[in-house]
Amino acid sequence: MRSAWIRRRPARQPSALCPAPQHAFAWLLIALTSCRDAPLEPTRAAPSSATTAAPAATLRWHAPASWQLEKAANSGHYRAKYTVPAQGDAPHPAELLITSHGTNSNSALDEELRSLQASFEGPESHAATRDERRVNGFEVTRLEVFGTYKFPMGPRTPKLKRAPAHVLKDKWRALGAAVVAPDRSTWFFQLIGPEDTVQAARSAFVTMVEALECTGCRAPR
Repeated sequence: MRSAWIRRRPARQPSALCPAPQHAFAWLLIALTSCRDAPLEPTRAAPSSATTAAPAATLRWHAPASWQLEKAANSGHYRAKYTVPAQGDAPHPAELLITSHGTNSNSALDEELRSLQASFEGPESHAATRDERRVNGFEVTRLEVFGTYKFPMGPRTPKLKRAPAHVLKDKWRALGAAVVAPDRSTWFFQLIGPEDTVQAARSAFVTMVEALECTGCRAPR
C-alpha cells in the first residue's frame, strides 16, 4: 500500500528533462543526472536603501512686467532672455540676457566683463565704469559702457570667442552685473541696447540685481 505522502503528491507530467519514474530508484537517478541543469529560481535583488537628495539651490530675480520673457531654462548656460521695450527715439528694443557659469567660476565672470567692454568701440567706450559691492550676501561687480556697439551676427565661435561678423550700432549702452551667490554659484546679467532704452531701464535693472534671492543657497564650509 502506498504511503500517505505518495497519495497526496500530485501526479507529475512527463517532460523532456524529467520523465515520470516508475519507482523511487529511477526517480533518484534521473534527478541526479538529467535534471541537474534545471533552471534555478530567479535571484531577488536586495532592497536598496532609500536616499533623499538635497534640493538644488534656485536663483530668483524679479523683472518688470513690461519686459517680455523670450526664453527661459532651469539648467544649462543660458537661463533667460528678455526683450525690453524701446523708449524715446530708440528704433530698437534692448535685450537682457542672463547666463549661469557654474560654481567657483570667477574667472568666467571676469571674461564676460572683459568681453562686454570689448564689444564696444569709440572714445566713449574707454570711459567705462566698474564697481564692486556686496548686497544681501551676493558679491556683485557692475560694469557700464557706452559707445558704438559691435552687434554680433551669429553666435560666438569657440576659437575666436566672438561672432564671425558684426554690425556697428552707434550710441548704444550696456549694463553688466557679474554675480557670485552665497553658495558660490556664478551668474552674469547683461542689458544691451540703444541709449534711450537702456537709460530708461537702468533703475529697474539695478533694483532687480540688488533684490536677487537664492532659495536653498548655503555658503560652503
